[in-house]
Amino acid sequence: MIIIGITGSIGMGKSTIASLLKFFDIPIHDSDLVVKELIETNALVLKKIKKNWPEVIDIIDSKEVINKGKLSEIIFNDTKCKEKLEKIIHPLVNKKRKMFLKKHESKNKIVGM
Repeated sequence: MIIIGITGSIGMGKSTIASLLKFFDIPIHDSDLVVKELIETNALVLKKIKKNWPEVIDIIDSKEVINKGKLSEIIFNDTKCKEKLEKIIHPLVNKKRKMFLKKHESKNKIVGM
């Protein structure tokens, strides 16, 4: 299997390249989308974030949700908080990446990440 790693800073064209690869039916693992999904849907992530930063939890339609704007403000202004959040999120992203690779290892010759 050939793994194409797509990296770069904001505005460097990562999404454009991923779209081009998808156009050619090359499966893409998008870590940014995985993080978004985890923050929006994973109960364990919500619980851990609520424990560490209760001020970022909003109630919408009687449901607790993570206010990503408030969380971003905290973690991008405090390195220790950013590291703590990464310890919560990164193992789950790594697990999803491994599952993606395992799923596609025999079906595709090329995947993008």
